[in-house]
Amino acid sequence: MRILVLMCCALLAAWPAMAERIRIRTGEHAGYGRVVFDWPSAPPYTLEQQGQTVTLRFRAEGELGLEALRSLPRNFRAVRAIEGGIEFELAPGARARHFRNGPKVAVDAVDGPVEAQPTPAPTPAPTPAARAQPAPRSAPPAAAPAPVAAAAPAPVVVPASAPEPSPVPVEAPPPAAPVAAQAEPAPPPPERPAEPPRAAETQPAPPAAPGPAAPRRDWLLPYPVETGAAMLRRGDTWLAVFDAASETMPESLLRAGWRYSAIPGGSLLTIEDDRPWYLRRNGTRWSLVQGQPVVAQAPIQAMADGAGPGQMVLAVRAANRSLSVQDPVSGLPLLLGTVRQDGAQLTQPRRFVDLGLLETRLGVALLAYSDAVLLRPGQDRFLVQGDGNYRLVMGEGALATRSAAVPPPGISRSFDFPQGPLPDLSQRLRAQQAGIAQAAALSRGAPRLAAAETLLALGQPQEAQSLIALALEQDPIVAAQPRAAWLLGAAALAAGRIEDAENLGADPISDETAMWRGLYLAQRGEPAAAAPLIARGAALLPSYPDALRQRLLPRAVEALAAGGQPAIADDLLRQADAAMPGLELGRAMLAEQRGDHAAALDAYDALAQGRDRRVRAEALRRAAELRIASGALPPLEGARALERTLFAWREGDEVSTRRRIAELRRRGGDGQGALALLRETEALFPEAQPTLQQDMDEAFLATLRQESAVNAVALYDAYPEMLPRGARGEEALALLAERMVSLDLSDRATEMLRQALDRPGTAPRRAGIGSRLAAVRLAERDAGGALSVLSETETPGMAPELRQERALLRARAEVQRGADPRAAFGPLGPAGQEALAEALSDARDFAGAAEALGRVLERDLAGLAAPLSPVLARKVIRHAALLALAGDTAGLGRARDAHAPLLAGGPAEAPFRVLTTDPIRGLMDLPRLQNELELFRALPSRLEGLRTAEASTR
Repeated sequence: MRILVLMCCALLAAWPAMAERIRIRTGEHAGYGRVVFDWPSAPPYTLEQQGQTVTLRFRAEGELGLEALRSLPRNFRAVRAIEGGIEFELAPGARARHFRNGPKVAVDAVDGPVEAQPTPAPTPAPTPAARAQPAPRSAPPAAAPAPVAAAAPAPVVVPASAPEPSPVPVEAPPPAAPVAAQAEPAPPPPERPAEPPRAAETQPAPPAAPGPAAPRRDWLLPYPVETGAAMLRRGDTWLAVFDAASETMPESLLRAGWRYSAIPGGSLLTIEDDRPWYLRRNGTRWSLVQGQPVVAQAPIQAMADGAGPGQMVLAVRAANRSLSVQDPVSGLPLLLGTVRQDGAQLTQPRRFVDLGLLETRLGVALLAYSDAVLLRPGQDRFLVQGDGNYRLVMGEGALATRSAAVPPPGISRSFDFPQGPLPDLSQRLRAQQAGIAQAAALSRGAPRLAAAETLLALGQPQEAQSLIALALEQDPIVAAQPRAAWLLGAAALAAGRIEDAENLGADPISDETAMWRGLYLAQRGEPAAAAPLIARGAALLPSYPDALRQRLLPRAVEALAAGGQPAIADDLLRQADAAMPGLELGRAMLAEQRGDHAAALDAYDALAQGRDRRVRAEALRRAAELRIASGALPPLEGARALERTLFAWREGDEVSTRRRIAELRRRGGDGQGALALLRETEALFPEAQPTLQQDMDEAFLATLRQESAVNAVALYDAYPEMLPRGARGEEALALLAERMVSLDLSDRATEMLRQALDRPGTAPRRAGIGSRLAAVRLAERDAGGALSVLSETETPGMAPELRQERALLRARAEVQRGADPRAAFGPLGPAGQEALAEALSDARDFAGAAEALGRVLERDLAGLAAPLSPVLARKVIRHAALLALAGDTAGLGRARDAHAPLLAGGPAEAPFRVLTTDPIRGLMDLPRLQNELELFRALPSRLEGLRTAEASTR
């Protein structure tokens, strides 16, 4: 038993040491050093950089295997353990970057620009830059101290639980001796400031002392007179290649971040920099200059003249030699042709089946897709040919340069679709498939992406989509690349599978991917959002392979035309082949935007008879809208024309089309049909309910106004839940109450308004609903009930219009209870005069009613001219009728002289003339009596029209 207890105690004591151990790996790379933490599963972590101190903390349990950091990689100076993580000291000017790759967490220390690096302080660690040089260099790296002795202090790893000990020196690996140091040892740092930079060095600079140096913009390179050079940019890296080597290199150039390495047959200078660089001749020597080129440009032409079958000539003066390096972007062989004069550059990149011509700042650069590509220098030319009897696949007419097919410089790209005729592309695809079959299982991702680009160039997007999906599934490195996800979305979009193209909804990583995202939005029915994105990369479309261009160009032109970019759409049409199918709709849309409606309608009508369902539906829709806008189609016929497009093509923004049809139905007087269509749309597209709610409220109100009283009440009984909220709800309640009262359903109107008062959320609108209920009570001659309702629904802070309406209702109630109308309506001022006229008319005081209404007309008709609105015209006729009933002949004459010109040409002119004409006095007036009788027969219907017009405007 005692032994068992002791064993348990020992296990408990060792429990902290049993935590899972996390392996740490380091690596040296060009321009940065890397530390990788191999976790079993992806841990949450935070990274902070303060100056040159980087703190990395993990929020996961595990013991870091710090013994691997006894030898630190490039740009890492010291390391110590802290609680929950690790702390690094970076080289002066270095910056940290970090990322996650599955469960692994990587931290890089990237070289910094020389001007940002302070004077390095002595450090116990050996110089990482001295260990990180894969090839001989002419000088030590930027900000590196002088070569150290064989023994140097190394960084010490301190456990998180223990205090930091003092550094313990250990034996360090011997650093690689710089080339410049072999000629002369580096002197100690000078105490005086460094000499300011000169415009150009006149001789090779001796090794400079360690310490900060002012930035140089022009460096004279120590190469022999007949040295040729080539220069280009690949990704973020500038490459300058020379067909000679040099034992020394300007120290200030190395401090600026350039790295020197020897290659077979010459040397290579590289730098990761966003700033522009170029090479120029300075007498008989080469100078490396930071900035935009100021030398005269001499574009290199790719020609077929003078070349045999399967060959190409690149005409360039002073062609020198051919060298090869590894492409830092794709890893493929990069063949470089050096020249002895400045300004000779390739400005038009081209893509062939076996090779690709790259844009250069100087010289010639070929990316070899085939192992049989050779680049041979000649007299003022480079010859591109195949090895042995192999003929390079150029394609018929591939060297006939078309300026329209070459995208302008400055447009960033993500894809590389090969050009060439279909037989050559098929041959390339077969070679790629053979290479994929021979590659190892985990290295097939990149070749599969290249083969997928060939499949897209061949017009086989479905096969390309399947191949990309397989590459993403089996190659985790490719799956982590944003370019691969965009290529998968592009293949799905080209295949017409928009539901599989969701990857194109991300933020673009280049102008080319922005164009693909715009095409994706265009197919989803969002041309306004698509057009600016397509415009960013539209210049690339003419350079796409024919099969891919024929799929994309029509949709791009249509989206640009619909999204407000007609100039770019016109430019694409000018560059396109006139016989290319599918561009007719885009041309018709541009004709409509130019105002040539006749040509646009003819084109739309012709396309509406075609066999392409999508184009047919779009042509039908645009033709209908154009005719509706010009008045050739009334709203109801236009709605029926648009309805045909719903069933012709079901993709795009169908909700917008349905809303437009409902609007036309409502404008045409078919409010019930509009409401039915909107309810159907809500059932089909429930996510669009917030957008459809406002349209349904408008359609419900329009139906209440347009339908008869019986149909309006029946609609409310069938769909009480559709009663609008807010101000529209009050208007609907007023219309329903009026219709119910006209059907002698006052009790129902009262009950409905009472329920509305008790409905939750009606407190802000309580006063308005109370006004409607009081009006119903007054119509039922229940003055006491009306006054009670007004008192119950009194609300502070009412709008002035509502306060005035309630004051009029209270005055009418008081008149119904026997109060003097003049005393009730007099305090209300001009607003109460019309109500006063109505009350006096009910009391058969026609003279007083005519006088009150006359004051209203004097105010309302001031400054107006014919024709009057129906409401004002009805007031004028009513005033004349009151004068006639009062027997006021003089007043009728004055009214005739004042108001007849305002009613001329309107429907109220004839009734007004009948009321204000002198009475019949003898046989001579019989013909006039006959005309007046005819007018009286038509008077009821005309007055009914005025009454309806007035009701619809309340």
